[in-house]
Amino acid sequence: MKITEPLKIQMECRWIKGAIFTISAPSIKEEAMLDYGSGDCDNKAKLKYGKKEAIITI
Repeated sequence: MKITEPLKIQMECRWIKGAIFTISAPSIKEEAMLDYGSGDCDNKAKLKYGKKEAIITI
């Protein structure tokens, strides 16, 4: 796992407000990306793998 964009956190928010992680492993064909968004204080993130993407709840 590699941090592509640094974590954005704030003491008043219990969730990560922004960050992008790139995930790769020999057992998966393509890199996956976990995107925490652009600053909203919520428990949602976008998971992308190949052409598929989904909003997940953290």
